[in-house]
Amino acid sequence: MKRYSFGYLSSERQAIMGLAILWVMFFHSSVNFGQFPLINTLKRFGNLGVDIFLLLSGIGLFYSAQRLRREYEDHWLVAFYRKRVIRILPATIICLLPWYLYLYREQDVNVLRWLLDITSLSFWIDGKNRGWYVALSIVLYLMFPIFYCMLVKGKSNRLLSFIVLIAIDIAFNTAIAIYKPDWFGKVNLALCRVPVFILGCFLASKVKDNIEQGWLALICLLAAILLVFIRIRFIEPLKIYGIWRYLYGALGFCITVVTSVIFHSFHGKWLPKIFSFFGKYTLELYLTHTQILTVMTKQMKPYFSGVMINVLAVVLSIIMAVIVHEGLSYVIKRISK
Repeated sequence: MKRYSFGYLSSERQAIMGLAILWVMFFHSSVNFGQFPLINTLKRFGNLGVDIFLLLSGIGLFYSAQRLRREYEDHWLVAFYRKRVIRILPATIICLLPWYLYLYREQDVNVLRWLLDITSLSFWIDGKNRGWYVALSIVLYLMFPIFYCMLVKGKSNRLLSFIVLIAIDIAFNTAIAIYKPDWFGKVNLALCRVPVFILGCFLASKVKDNIEQGWLALICLLAAILLVFIRIRFIEPLKIYGIWRYLYGALGFCITVVTSVIFHSFHGKWLPKIFSFFGKYTLELYLTHTQILTVMTKQMKPYFSGVMINVLAVVLSIIMAVIVHEGLSYVIKRISK
């Protein structure tokens, strides 16, 4: 068997991101596939797309940090945060503002709550913000220099640092689950996904150096099958302290490795190009799809079937995502000149 190269996680990154966002959108769809068990199971596991985002985000931030360190040397952190803010906050505000205008159209909301809502940060208060992935990303961006120094910049004891970081995160989450169970229940979908981001940071140097690992793809395929079985068979005990979400991080890694091999085998051909298109607009699609689907369902349900509403919501989400992304890209380029 051909040896697996971690470099695939970089060269096929955008196609994998495209697959992940389509999977998330499928997970959020309101169509019932109960009569098709295999499709229904695939839909149930669609939130794995977020774990894939976080894994690849950890790897991508490493590349960004390395490049900025070469360009700005001691001032690279300022450039790093400026780039992150420009990439994530304008799109988040533009995409979430219409939703909260619709949601609060007959309510009085104070200015602070508005700001927290449209920047996604209100998620950390009550867990209700649909842009929670952005809220988590902001926290991870703030913590990234720590991960970078421990897992990427430092050469010695990298594996030990990785284990320590994972242990600290799990211990922190467990303490929150014990002493603040109500809050943990609202935000655990974010807290328990931090390890997969740390894993991405840990793997970044292997990706950069194109380290090869024999049989990894096959091992990940078999591990993915086993993890899916465990998730289906033992879901109730796995709910304790959000253990099943850690399992999703491992499953997300396995699926990412397998899909990177598939896309690499089609590199330069039609399959990865199609998924890469969606991968370009991942953030905007994530921020618009569920809101558009919710509003369209409420307004159009008497006139259209559920399938038609879901199809129209996907189409409109793609149009909005392209407009927001390309529009912001154009404005940022004009301003930076």
